[in-house]
Amino acid sequence: QTYVDGAFPPVGGTAAPCRLGYWRFDSPTLMAEQGQIPISQYGVTLVPSWSGTAAKFGANSASQLTYSDVGSNGWANINCKQGCVRFWFKPNGAASTYPAPFFYMGSPNGSNSEWTLEESSASVIQFVTKTNGFQAQTNLTATLSQPLSSTNWTQIVLNYGLTNYLYINGVPVTNLPSPVSCPGATDRASYGMVIGNNTAHNSSINGQ
Repeated sequence: QTYVDGAFPPVGGTAAPCRLGYWRFDSPTLMAEQGQIPISQYGVTLVPSWSGTAAKFGANSASQLTYSDVGSNGWANINCKQGCVRFWFKPNGAASTYPAPFFYMGSPNGSNSEWTLEESSASVIQFVTKTNGFQAQTNLTATLSQPLSSTNWTQIVLNYGLTNYLYINGVPVTNLPSPVSCPGATDRASYGMVIGNNTAHNSSINGQ
């Protein structure tokens, strides 16, 4: 943001909108489009998708893919306070353990901090955040009319900040005016940004 805006630090609400991270999962190394290399991965394979290939997280509870929250070039891969996360998802089957995170940042099992968009059950998606040492807060809960399809891809979009919105295939399913808490810099740097699991690596999303 400093580079884009030409000032430090960017004033709240005035930072120029920009895409921080973009993953197509077309590279055997699981490198992102801006060159981000995973710092940890287990049980992730590439499989054909509707566009190129997709990252497949297996039923093994430890299946995960982790990137640094800030790249070696100083660019953040995610802004936990305000932004948007958009992705396509197709489950392999029911997750073996709930909650099963799509994305997770913070300490293992939320012991100190947490930032997660997760399936809390087969038909419920939650956005939960927690600042270091404080109580976790549920920023959003969406009860789906049916579980996500294992035969069709679903687009999931989370817009988050002062108010949080969840969209399924372009249709808003819920919103909640709840400011987002986020893990401190130490936890973000220590544990990174996990896709398809949490930082304890014990709850795979079991999907693509």
